[in-house]
Amino acid sequence: MSLDALHHGVLSLPTKIAVIGSGCSVATEPAAEISHYYNLTQVIIKIKNYIIIIIIIIIIIIIIIIIIIIIIIIIT
Repeated sequence: MSLDALHHGVLSLPTKIAVIGSGCSVATEPAAEISHYYNLTQVIIKIKNYIIIIIIIIIIIIIIIIIIIIIIIIIT
């Protein structure tokens, strides 16, 4: 499945210079093995790590907003 998607993606316009792969080695490894035939660089991103970081940042922002609202309520 991943090789079919890589093949169709590479052959469609616009011209590709790199491929972003997931952290799933089952799908990424076969694509990495043939991507050099298309003269492509494959970049693997661990999506789970980025999602966790984004969730933590959102939680921190929500906590800061709640603290600001509490301070405003106390002051008024």
